[in-house]
Amino acid sequence: MKRDPIENDPEMKKIIDKAYKEAEIILAKHERRGKVGFSKIFARKVKEILKEKYGIDWKTPSEMNPRLKFD
Repeated sequence: MKRDPIENDPEMKKIIDKAYKEAEIILAKHERRGKVGFSKIFARKVKEILKEKYGIDWKTPSEMNPRLKFD
């Protein structure tokens, strides 16, 4: 599975990890959590946080792997 190359940069990885944690908190009680389709909701939230808070354009797993199906 392909990942966004920016994830290879240790400093960027720290920021991405932070955005993941922020998304976890924001979506903790989301109605789709644990259900089909939540991974895309989660990835979109991470992407939104990275763009709005950190000015980072990150590609989600589904954007990097358009032929793969994610839950």
